[in-house]
Amino acid sequence: MQHCKILGIGHPRTGTGYTAKLLQIWGLEVGHEKILNDGIVAWQLLKSKGPYPYLEDIFERPTFSYLIYNLRDPRHSLPSITFTENKNKLSYDFRLGLYPLSEKNSVEDAIESIVNFDEKIKKLTPSITYRIEDQDNILFDYLKSQKLDISYQKLDEVVNSRRHKSFSQMIKKFGTPSEKHQESINNFAQKYGYKKVF
Repeated sequence: MQHCKILGIGHPRTGTGYTAKLLQIWGLEVGHEKILNDGIVAWQLLKSKGPYPYLEDIFERPTFSYLIYNLRDPRHSLPSITFTENKNKLSYDFRLGLYPLSEKNSVEDAIESIVNFDEKIKKLTPSITYRIEDQDNILFDYLKSQKLDISYQKLDEVVNSRRHKSFSQMIKKFGTPSEKHQESINNFAQKYGYKKVF
């Protein structure tokens, strides 16, 4: 089994590409969906064994020294997941194999996916959990405290962006999610310091 210094995991469309780029500009050789000298960031590695969509030559999750869990404000991630990721059959079927999804409403599926993903990754006991919007300094300070040879730089560029409709357009198209789903995503948001979504 391969070992990586750093393994990064986050739900699809929540900043895995951003996290890999951040680590790279700080001086670490960490790939997005490919293993480099210092590690890899890839949402697929929530699952312990492949096959994995889009990951060539990786057949099981590597062991790691540090596990980074990246988070994104669900008010931004939900439309991205709903309009892009849930329409991707490879991604959707892969996640459907990890936890149940209703397959009836794309917004409710996105909520269920985020919450179930969170439960599974917490069982892997991440070394550090950070919000991509405003906690890069927390990630940097943690890695520096582990004696990693890094230098801080701010990442201002947009990484792996996809055009999609807005949150309000999402609700207009798919309707307001059930009270159970609203409560579920609100609890998730507040747990990580985000404002309520609904």
